[in-house]
Amino acid sequence: MLAEILVNQEYSNSDAWAAYRIGQAFESDGKLQQSYKFYAKATTLAEYNLEFQNKLGSIQVAMQKLSDAKNTFEFILSENPLYASAHVNYGYTLLLLGNPVKAEEHYDIALSLNPDQVQALLNKAGLHLLKEEREQALIFIERVLELEPDNIQAINVRDRLRQQY
Repeated sequence: MLAEILVNQEYSNSDAWAAYRIGQAFESDGKLQQSYKFYAKATTLAEYNLEFQNKLGSIQVAMQKLSDAKNTFEFILSENPLYASAHVNYGYTLLLLGNPVKAEEHYDIALSLNPDQVQALLNKAGLHLLKEEREQALIFIERVLELEPDNIQAINVRDRLRQQY
């Protein structure tokens, strides 16, 4: 199917969008390998659709293809250095690759571009927890809860932090 049906590169990118949506469906079912194939196809057909690239990079991280993910996020940021979500994902990839200092730099860039970027706030909180800076982590968690009062991840972290005091 990937080699024979979804092959058209055209202005409307209908085949790229179809591949992307199929990738989303597989991802929502937890089928990362199939999702990866369709996101890769979407980015082949529409290389400069940075949302397609961002999804591909996220799946690469989930599949532990960290070097590939790093390259994907670097491509995105070379095309659009103001893409906050790509900075968050790139930072997370760098953290997994053992570079928390660079990861934090990218979280900070994302937050400078969008102070309400929830995933960047959560990731900053996680970094502070790694450094055992609980009070700093709680500041970021409380900000997430201001933006999303029902955010389960933030609620769980806040409750654990409060139990430790």
